[in-house]
Amino acid sequence: MIDPIRRRVVRRVSLEGGVEFAAKVADGSLVLLVERNYSHARLVVVSPDGGIRALALPDGGIRPAGGRFAGRYFRANRGWAVATDGGERAFLARAGAPLLEVNLKSLAVRRHRPRLRLATGGLPQPPAGETGNQEPSLIFSRSLYWLGNGLLAVGGGASYPTRLGGPDIGDRSVVYSLSVIDTHSWRFVRRMPLVSCRSAFGLHLCSASVGGFPPDGKGSRGSTLIAYDRDWKLLYRKPSASLWSDVVVGRLVAGHNDGTALWELDPRSGKVIRRLGAAPVWPLDVLEWHPDR
Repeated sequence: MIDPIRRRVVRRVSLEGGVEFAAKVADGSLVLLVERNYSHARLVVVSPDGGIRALALPDGGIRPAGGRFAGRYFRANRGWAVATDGGERAFLARAGAPLLEVNLKSLAVRRHRPRLRLATGGLPQPPAGETGNQEPSLIFSRSLYWLGNGLLAVGGGASYPTRLGGPDIGDRSVVYSLSVIDTHSWRFVRRMPLVSCRSAFGLHLCSASVGGFPPDGKGSRGSTLIAYDRDWKLLYRKPSASLWSDVVVGRLVAGHNDGTALWELDPRSGKVIRRLGAAPVWPLDVLEWHPDR
């Protein structure tokens, strides 16, 4: 922990794992997901005064634990996904396990099993491909996105070993569309052919872009920026599968993935308000922007 005024390290704490998620909530606390090798995960809450509280997340007991393919055994890897409502609740999901609702004040946990309708309809699905220098893997994943007004979107996917021809084994990935859940009743609301979504400007800003396509498994299919109003009426869809976008200091900024062009967009229409030139850094690292007045 660092005092930004005095520029001093005031405390060092070993988290015993990698930080996979970080978000600041309304009271100034920092919520972290700390995970090691798809297991031994903890939800860590760092308060503004430097206090640290941790909740160990359940590990194991999920079936199948793995599977055999082409005479080899593959252990199933299941990581945790996290989202917060920006206030007093965090949500955690893991494939095959109940969805957890955590009170960030008390770290009390409630378990829910909403009827998720995980399906691939409406989304491009990548072909099987080689894994390069990595071994084929068996992975079941979940993703979570807080949409405001009590709504939580749950998505995810899976990766399986598959034959590529002859003795070669590669991976085949499956990407699920989002199931929108009401966290007041924990009932299913709707399914959307999207892979991610966020709430901003009173809208849902979403993406249906899926990677893993030619050439060399680095190509993408589907739109990276789709805007809906609060009632899920489509406002616009940017056709590019490689458009980068983010909300930076209250403005919608988008551009090419390589940073060669950057624009400010009108959130409700998607039209370009102004061109910002090239990004001075890789776009995914744009954290702060001070436009010329």
